[in-house]
Amino acid sequence: MKVIFLDFDGVMITGNVIGQGKFDSECVRNLQEILKQTNAKIVVSSTYRQMGLTMLRDLFTRNGIPSDVLIGVTPITRGPRGEEIQQYLEEAELDPATQIEKFVIIDDYDNMGKVRPYLVQTNRDTGLDETARDRAIEMLSS
Repeated sequence: MKVIFLDFDGVMITGNVIGQGKFDSECVRNLQEILKQTNAKIVVSSTYRQMGLTMLRDLFTRNGIPSDVLIGVTPITRGPRGEEIQQYLEEAELDPATQIEKFVIIDDYDNMGKVRPYLVQTNRDTGLDETARDRAIEMLSS
């Protein structure tokens, strides 16, 4: 399985839509293209993961992203995001049904520790733009 660890602020929620409770439409189109070309699933690594899967799926649906691509959220450890992603990867490895063959992290911060080589870093103001989209597709496809 291919997985995108997805942040929201600075990735899907940009300076254009902050405070509006929705994702930037260009960022949504770019995410949809990644999903279409790679058949990846999404694990939310954003602090929004505290909303729970039901509310996250509703948020995805309201923003034009199929809710069935959302398969989980990273654990909340209060440590750096990279450690939370690493813990998710280690737990997924224990279950053959959740084996992850390739993954990318799409985030505007770079506090990723050991998993930093898998980071597609976005600009907080523009979010998931075409450059980040193409890099994520390349990383998931190679």
